[in-house]
Amino acid sequence: MNGALGSVLAQFPEARVTVTYFNMQPLPGSGYGPRTDIRVLTGVLQSTGGRRVRTANGNVVIERGNKFWSDTLLQVGWFIDDGQYVYRVGMPDDDWADYSDLTIYNIERVVGADGTEIVEPAFEQGEGKFA
Repeated sequence: MNGALGSVLAQFPEARVTVTYFNMQPLPGSGYGPRTDIRVLTGVLQSTGGRRVRTANGNVVIERGNKFWSDTLLQVGWFIDDGQYVYRVGMPDDDWADYSDLTIYNIERVVGADGTEIVEPAFEQGEGKFA
């Protein structure tokens, strides 16, 4: 690593996290299809605070100013799963481009169906409970 921040990050390997990087196709209406092209990456996941709810490609996302620092080039519109949340990869953050040899991507947390299987809750129908 040869940028100022890149050199600092090399001294703190504990800042790196392992994430799953993958693609999903949006479904008509809402949600996503199954995960495809699954890869495992390492990078730095950074939360910069803030909160904004908006839509992206017809799906609701929460934008908290999160960033993902990666030495791998990522596709805009693909996804990252850190084991707790799923994020959609946005455009690289050009504000930091001169300070590191890592690419810093803006990422948005995906809210709702994220391509994982969801077991629907069972509802009691009340059969035999009424006179």
